[in-house]
Amino acid sequence: MNTNSTICTTWCRTLVLAILTIASMSAWAQQQTIPVYDENGGLGCMMVIDDIHLSKGVVSGKRNSTVETSKTSGTSEAIGLTLTLALEDNALPKTDMVTLTPRLFTTKDSVDFPAIRLYGKWAFLALQRSGDSTSDNYGLAGNPGDVLLPASDARIPLTYSQHLPFEQWMTRAQLKLIVNQTDGCCTQYLGNARVIGEQHMILSHREILKETAAQVNHLQGRAYINFAVNKTDIRPNLGNNRNELERLNSVLDSLRQVENMQIRHIYLKGYASPEGSYKHNDFLSRGRVEALRQYLADNYNVDSALISTENEPEDWEGLRDYVLKSNLADRKKILSIIDAPGNPDKKLKLIVQQHPEAYKQLLKVVFPLLRHTDYRIDYTLTKGQDSKYTEIATDTAYIYSMSIANEPITPAFNAEPRRFSPLLALKTNMLYDLALAPNIEVEFPLSRATRWSVMAEYTNPWWRWKKLDFSYQIQEGGLELRHWFSPSCAEGRPCLSGHFWGVYGAALKYDLEYDQTGNQGEIFSAGFTYGYSWPLSAHWNLELSASLGAAFGERRHYNAEFNSTHLIYKYTKNIFYVGPTKLKFSIVYLLGKKGGTK
Repeated sequence: MNTNSTICTTWCRTLVLAILTIASMSAWAQQQTIPVYDENGGLGCMMVIDDIHLSKGVVSGKRNSTVETSKTSGTSEAIGLTLTLALEDNALPKTDMVTLTPRLFTTKDSVDFPAIRLYGKWAFLALQRSGDSTSDNYGLAGNPGDVLLPASDARIPLTYSQHLPFEQWMTRAQLKLIVNQTDGCCTQYLGNARVIGEQHMILSHREILKETAAQVNHLQGRAYINFAVNKTDIRPNLGNNRNELERLNSVLDSLRQVENMQIRHIYLKGYASPEGSYKHNDFLSRGRVEALRQYLADNYNVDSALISTENEPEDWEGLRDYVLKSNLADRKKILSIIDAPGNPDKKLKLIVQQHPEAYKQLLKVVFPLLRHTDYRIDYTLTKGQDSKYTEIATDTAYIYSMSIANEPITPAFNAEPRRFSPLLALKTNMLYDLALAPNIEVEFPLSRATRWSVMAEYTNPWWRWKKLDFSYQIQEGGLELRHWFSPSCAEGRPCLSGHFWGVYGAALKYDLEYDQTGNQGEIFSAGFTYGYSWPLSAHWNLELSASLGAAFGERRHYNAEFNSTHLIYKYTKNIFYVGPTKLKFSIVYLLGKKGGTK
């Protein structure tokens, strides 16, 4: 073998190893998007998790109780986890909650960080009104150590920071993010999970001597470029993008340094996994592969005319290949769904509904590997001469681990809300207030778990203007027994909220005079009430109700003389009425006893 052949062999060996390293490495995406399923197994909302960071060291600031106990073992080291999370879509029902459980695990060991519970609007208000935080009677208070966040339907990223005592096996662990949605009755829907870990490659090499005529050679690889949610622009600082782009650039630089090498063509093909709609995945895969093409042309001195792109919205071929070679119990049935003609979205829904356990494994193992961009670089190494060279055959195996930084641990952060146990509700009917009739109502829930409450009301505009001969005097009091359609502080609803009906009784005394003519009397009434109370915040409600019933009493008509100091009664008339008796639009404030904290 001559000198030129030796140089070519050396460069080829270096080039092939670089390409195989890039093609085989799987990037750990910092940002994770996890679908959250509703009660029907369909897509309820998207949880977006970003800035995931694991660290090992001594806890800075105040330590939590879990780390303090580690002193008994002679060490105060801890492993900390920080991340941000948000719900991408405003699709979380008011009475539901989503739980995210971060879990460190190996094949032998596992430990859970405190769970994060994101609450719908009413579920969070119910949590605030649940009283003692150690109580979990209604599935709202959570378990000891849980982090409770008012996420509801907000898109604002929320910060999570927790830590656990460090154990040596954690350096070899992966991180699993487990997501579940639960309704107000504590019914858990189909769960989902993501496993995060950097994929490392172990290589073994074999040399193979080959003879070949001059021809166009192909180098193939696979790049895992991270994109922001629903975005198609390349951001070098996002996730592991900088490393991926630098590896791709090193391949191009290595090729350019090979003697008698000429790049003929670069072919890019982008793929997405079947999560989400097929139409949206087509848009994402097309836009993202085009973004990579433009990035290569702008930043790596590549003639854009040499680059062509293609996209495939969803990598169903890769999914089928995995299922075919797997030992899934439902393998044949899943293959029949994949091979059947029809809408890809419907096929994925069938897999989710009919084979939920197998789908969990596909989400964990396969789907992250289906989001990729394949590239092929066509080039020639010689100018029409035959050559002999040694090719490096590489056998690969894979191991996984998380990147854990050695640094001080961020102090634990809990966003548990202030709690109180409602003892009574104070109200005023704003319609009466507008009519210059001051009024107050007091409602007592009979217990936290009951559907019953008692409401007492009192109205007393007792005014008189002598110069105008005007009297506006009313005294009214009443009691009402109410039945709420949902139990207080249960089913994800705040206490004293929602629909209710009641029975009431009331007594009224009045004296109404205008221009020396007036009416006095007493009226007694009873009937039924129906209403609805909207929870506005932890302590405030807005209530609308109407009553139907019967009223009876007496009306005494009189004339007033001598500046209304003498009344001359003209006649008395009995009153009996059946129909609407009350209309209320009330503002409600809940008073209560503060609850404990964890």
